[in-house]
Amino acid sequence: MTAFFNGHIPPFAQPGGEPVHIRVILTYKATVQSVSPAGAVIDFSVDSADIGLLQKDPGHNGKVNPDAVIPFPLPLDEIQKTLNVTAVIRADGSIASLKTGTTTPVRIQLGFDIRRICLLMMPLIFPNKPLNANDTWAFDDGVLGKRLGDVTYGGTLVSATAAGGSERYQFAETALAKIDSKVDKDGNPTTSAVAAEGSLSGTAKLAGSVRFMSPAPADATTAGFMALGHFDLTVLLKRTRDKPDPLDPGAPLVSTIDIAARLNVQDLPPSSN
Repeated sequence: MTAFFNGHIPPFAQPGGEPVHIRVILTYKATVQSVSPAGAVIDFSVDSADIGLLQKDPGHNGKVNPDAVIPFPLPLDEIQKTLNVTAVIRADGSIASLKTGTTTPVRIQLGFDIRRICLLMMPLIFPNKPLNANDTWAFDDGVLGKRLGDVTYGGTLVSATAAGGSERYQFAETALAKIDSKVDKDGNPTTSAVAAEGSLSGTAKLAGSVRFMSPAPADATTAGFMALGHFDLTVLLKRTRDKPDPLDPGAPLVSTIDIAARLNVQDLPPSSN
C-alpha cells in the first residue's frame, strides 16, 4: 500500500502553519489462520515500512524525487505493534473483530481507527443477492468504522468481464463519516465525562475503486483476490480544547485538522513478498 497524506496533521503540522506532506509505503502479508461459519481469521502483518516527509504534494501521478524525501525514523517493530492486525472477516466481507498488539485503537486525532487502513484490501460488504453491472447498494461498516446513523457507505458494481478463464470485477465505493465526539487530552474520542478535555467535529469522506479477480482454473488456489485499489480520503475537522494544552500553553484552543490523502493498494505475487 502506498499512501500520500497532505495537510495539517497532528502532531506533524501546527495549526495555522505550513501543511505537511507524508508518504507511507507498507507491505502487508495476509495469512489465513482458520475458516469457520463465523468467518475467516486472518493475520495482516507489516513486512516492511517506509515513511518519509516530502517537500510538496507529488500530485496524482505519485512520482517522487528520491532526493526530496526526508526519512521519518520510526522503528519497524513500533509500526508492527500498531498496525499488525488479526481480523475476523465474515463471508460477505464485513469485519467481525479487530485485534492488535496494543489495546488502544490508534486514531491520531482523526476520529476513526487507522488500524482499518490495512483492510482496504477488504473494503466492501457485499449484499446477499446476485449483482449486475451498475447495481448499487448501501452498507454500514468499512474503513471509517461503524457508528449507526453517522457513517454511510455505498457500493457499485461497475463492470464484470471474463477472459482466459479468469473473471474481473470492478467496484466503486463511497463513504461519509460525520464526526462529533468528546476527546481526551491526547485528542482521542472518549465517552468519559472525566477524561473529556474538548471536542472533535467535522467530516471524513472516502471515494475510490477496487478490482477483484478470480484466478484462471490452472492457478486456482483461492476463490478470488483483490488485485488493485485506489481511494481518495478527505478529512476536515475542528478540534476544540476546554483548557490550554499543558505541553504547548500558547497553542490556540480551536484548531483545524485538514487532510487530503490518496491510497493505492496492489496485490503482490508470492515471489514479491
